[in-house]
Amino acid sequence: MRTNILVLLFLAGITVLSCNSFNTAAPPEQAGDSAPAVKAEKSENLKAILDSNVTRMSRMPLTNNPTKDFALIMRVHHDGAEKLIKEAMKYNKDSALAKIARDIQKNLDKETVVLNRFIIDHRFKKHEQESPVSNTLMKAMTPNTEPTTPLTGDVEEDFVKLMITNLQSANDLVEVMKDAGADYEVSGFTTEMVPRNEKYIAALREWTSKGDG
Repeated sequence: MRTNILVLLFLAGITVLSCNSFNTAAPPEQAGDSAPAVKAEKSENLKAILDSNVTRMSRMPLTNNPTKDFALIMRVHHDGAEKLIKEAMKYNKDSALAKIARDIQKNLDKETVVLNRFIIDHRFKKHEQESPVSNTLMKAMTPNTEPTTPLTGDVEEDFVKLMITNLQSANDLVEVMKDAGADYEVSGFTTEMVPRNEKYIAALREWTSKGDG
């Protein structure tokens, strides 16, 4: 009798193992990744990165030297863009979008090196007199009370929207410097950045249009 029970338990174990070996369902956490609530949370995470970065820039202490302040703000701005790309690429499944993101990342890295070198080589003392240009730069980074980029819940689409916003805001900072007649050139960085950002914005918009087609 005891032998029969052991045999039955042995056979039952084989049956369970066999069933498990053919179970191809993803774990609950992975299977639920496509749920609307999960997708919305991922998009919110992306937006939170930029919101946090904008707050960080708006609270930076000013040197009141417009060119130095521009470089300092832009360095933080780039840091936010890099974090955005890193987070978005965790969820991205589109190879074309990944290629654009990698290209943007590569140039952000290069530009950050230029910004760091400029900041180190130009150790301006803080000016006691406030600079209207520096103040205008800071106001341009003041967080809005209402979100300017509504989220769709589609992580890839929301990344594209947020990335375009980020690239355009970098170019807008250059326009602030231009309008004020301030020296905005940082070791050739600015002259190259603006058209490059425009190229990326066009590529991201083209990606969106193909998805809508």
